[in-house]
Amino acid sequence: MVKNNDKKKKVTIYWNDIFVYHDGAIHKPTPAYTEGELIRQNKRFLFLKNPETILFSPRGPKNHPNRKAKWYVIPRVLISSIVYVEKK
Repeated sequence: MVKNNDKKKKVTIYWNDIFVYHDGAIHKPTPAYTEGELIRQNKRFLFLKNPETILFSPRGPKNHPNRKAKWYVIPRVLISSIVYVEKK
């Protein structure tokens, strides 16, 4: 679990990206790798600034989404692990 004093640190998060179709069907979770600056957290979510994400789909790794995101909100329940990245 991330502690409050770990805010504003660069992190790598391994998690399962998931989405729901318009008809309510849930797409099979896709393993994902995201790096970004941890700026806020609560019991349910991590908030990242300037995230870079790669999805590991059956067709091979790819950047996600197609447009660069400024923020990501990742539910803790989807997170497999969190690794802190050393700044040089």
